[in-house]
Amino acid sequence: MQRLIFFLLLGTLLLPAASPLSAQENERRSPPDARIIAREALFALPPGQWDMEAVLITRGNKTDSDTPTERALSIQLRILPGSTREIIYASANVNEQDEGVRVRLFRDGAIKLIDLNTEKPARNLQAVVMESAFTIEDVSLSFLSWPKQEYLAEETVRGRRCWKIRSRPGSPGVSAYTQVDSWIDQTYRALLQATAFNSAKQVAKEFRVKSFKEFDGVWMLKTLELLAPAQQSRSRLEIQAARKVD
Repeated sequence: MQRLIFFLLLGTLLLPAASPLSAQENERRSPPDARIIAREALFALPPGQWDMEAVLITRGNKTDSDTPTERALSIQLRILPGSTREIIYASANVNEQDEGVRVRLFRDGAIKLIDLNTEKPARNLQAVVMESAFTIEDVSLSFLSWPKQEYLAEETVRGRRCWKIRSRPGSPGVSAYTQVDSWIDQTYRALLQATAFNSAKQVAKEFRVKSFKEFDGVWMLKTLELLAPAQQSRSRLEIQAARKVD
């Protein structure tokens, strides 16, 4: 599998082939720079533009019903001038197409979030995205752009060797989370798992990659699960179709 694209809400991450280091080489090298690891996981986007169809399935989220809610979702990956990349998440319902968020990634590491309804900067980062466990802050994966990034260890997640890093916001109150621990695949520089903690040091959210599928000749993430223990809620994003746009 020479080309593998990893999609994690924020966008489609290109996973270029890389030669794994031997155990001795791993021991000799210096600890990796967590800031570089985080930046690669956030900005390793594939060339070209993509249109995707997805469904967001949620259980719980302040409801006693066992019946999950399903929302059709369209996702667009675009290229803007200055090498800026844009990922648009919008409801696929024709009556709700202004519901969603536009995420812009700048090459200097900055992230800009725009409300599709107003086309102005999103002010409430904790606003829930389409009745799911995800918030606007979650879909941006902004923790990977925080100024404080710390390398913790090398660990194995589902058979993959990963770097574990810890992200902390630059100042109190800018996020719902006080820290986020992430596991980044060493070979493909892809985010495989993340755990976000609140101010009480309790687990607030857990991101888990569940499966992959080949779309348009390219391997992409098929299913991503988000657990929100405090809300007794879980959401599952399932990519149903993806095609490259000329």
